[in-house]
Amino acid sequence: MIPTDLRCLRESLGPRGFYETLTSLLEEGELKPDDFSLRQLWEACVGPTHLTLPSYAARQRTYITDLGQLAHLHSEADLGTNLFQTVTGALIARKVIDAYNQTDGLIGDQLVSVERSSVKNERIAGFTALQGPKPVAEGQPYEEASFGDKFVTTVEAKKGRILSITEEAIHFDQTGELLRRAARIGEATRLEREKTIVRGVVDADYVAGTSGVYRPGGVLEPLYPSNGSNRNYIGVGNTTSGAPFNTAVALEDWTSIDFVLRYHATQVRDDRHSPEAGEPIVWMPRILLVPKSKELTALRIVSATTILTLSGDGNQRTEFRNPFGGVYTVLASPFLDAVNSDDWYLGDFRRQFIWKEIWPVQVFRQGRGSDADFERDVVARYKVRYYGGINALDERWVVKVDGA
Repeated sequence: MIPTDLRCLRESLGPRGFYETLTSLLEEGELKPDDFSLRQLWEACVGPTHLTLPSYAARQRTYITDLGQLAHLHSEADLGTNLFQTVTGALIARKVIDAYNQTDGLIGDQLVSVERSSVKNERIAGFTALQGPKPVAEGQPYEEASFGDKFVTTVEAKKGRILSITEEAIHFDQTGELLRRAARIGEATRLEREKTIVRGVVDADYVAGTSGVYRPGGVLEPLYPSNGSNRNYIGVGNTTSGAPFNTAVALEDWTSIDFVLRYHATQVRDDRHSPEAGEPIVWMPRILLVPKSKELTALRIVSATTILTLSGDGNQRTEFRNPFGGVYTVLASPFLDAVNSDDWYLGDFRRQFIWKEIWPVQVFRQGRGSDADFERDVVARYKVRYYGGINALDERWVVKVDGA
């Protein structure tokens, strides 16, 4: 439980000990942000004399003097001039991060590999045309393997919001409302990241010359061109592969998945081994990504124990074990329905996509003394942000299927 007299605790431990004790209890889970009261914290960190809001006339006469007195009290603290802001910041940060880490119903992290970096717009290099072993005659030198550079460039973005605490929030002890707002900012930040990832893996926001997730050789291009030139699209308009892969394939049963497997086995080649002719890729897709409206159908396909088929005239009945039972993980998101409620995807997503994380979710505080303090009676401001982005490293590990 929270100590009954925070002011006595602060006086006995000193500002630094007070701060470290409370943050330690928060980290250990013995205290939660909801256990605190803004007014109680203010009394412990600053003092009760500053809780009474001055009248309009008093503001005209003495408010500047009161601010000077408050700054004087703060200057005596071991932690500097912002003990209240620092302690409250620990509560806000815990509430934001706890809400951010609630991943129920979210699928983004299963679609990407997280790569932490301190470099933005990074060039990620690879190798192409690296041929396999060749015969070596007795007494003859081994042939040198040749390879050329193949790379993509990444793009990241910084996103965030600011949460302010006013004197009125302290005076009227609006702790619950403040923590609800902090939690909503954490949830909204996570949902923004989720939306960015889900829309990114389907390249929903591609605009020529402006935005997208795939930049081979540093040049932005569509990840799933409808002409099938990247060998990762089945559907109307695929002039590269032609029939039967140039028609829509609705997700209906196990044969729909089998059709995609046949496409990848016969149409997709890996230039790392034989750039002259190309060789098939050993492809082990694990994720079936669908709109929310197709989730039940997808689950039925991968969870069925047996499959029943009838001959053309209906006289012969064959029952066999589901070949795809338990093979694939079904992931669904309403963010896909907003793009297209029929298209579906099969692939090894983590091999193709990375979440480039420069800054994870962070919470910063700003104390008194800012313009907002004077103009709007803002006691403290907290900034929540992250810096990252989704990028495709290749185009051959995920297949998009035109479902209608």
